[in-house]
Amino acid sequence: MNYEYEETVGNNETFNVRKPGVTQNQMRHLKQSKNHHIIDLHGLKFTEAKLALDQAISGKFKILKIIHGKGYHSEDMKPVLKNMVFHDLSDHPKVIAFCSAKPNDGGVGATYVLLKGGS
Repeated sequence: MNYEYEETVGNNETFNVRKPGVTQNQMRHLKQSKNHHIIDLHGLKFTEAKLALDQAISGKFKILKIIHGKGYHSEDMKPVLKNMVFHDLSDHPKVIAFCSAKPNDGGVGATYVLLKGGS
């Protein structure tokens, strides 16, 4: 399996992505919500993490918090899981917005996700 992506997200890089139609209020709610369904990908192999992420997105949840780490313990210190999460979320039709977590809630090692539907 190829772990390389054309564009990559750095270990300490933050991101804030929203699809057309997502309002600033929805983004603010995403960042302030404490009702995240938490997915911890730490220690999982790439394929296991990808499967866990796919299952979480396909679930009945509205807001996810994905803990992927910063990549400092990966081979060559590359953020393999962080990049997989970024690219999979960018391409998934059910994902309408995502951003780096607040510094006191995982910071660049975690991502908040807003999904269509869910509860």
